[in-house]
Amino acid sequence: SLELAFLADWIERYGLAITDFPFVIGRSSSHPSESLPLRSALLLDEKPPHHLSRRQFAIVQTEIGAGVSDAGSRLGTFVDGVRLGPEPIPLVRGNCLEIVAGGMHSPYRFQLRTA
Repeated sequence: SLELAFLADWIERYGLAITDFPFVIGRSSSHPSESLPLRSALLLDEKPPHHLSRRQFAIVQTEIGAGVSDAGSRLGTFVDGVRLGPEPIPLVRGNCLEIVAGGMHSPYRFQLRTA
């Protein structure tokens, strides 16, 4: 959709600094009663058939630093081709990871750079 293309272009051009954890990426809900009480999130509008879950994946703070984990999604989240589980994988400073949310053929692809 045009909104998603604009958002993707804006994020690619200006970046999105994540400073509040957990930071959840997922699908927004059209029903206010189903909205998730999240302080820090990127919720994308998506029309059926859905690739994204309402809570797809999360960037979390762990004892050893930041990590990324699947948040119980239905179709999975993949980092550099490997399916994530519920346990966070550590993010290494200087890495650039490709995250595919909602199955390997999903259009929802992110690059996560750690500074």
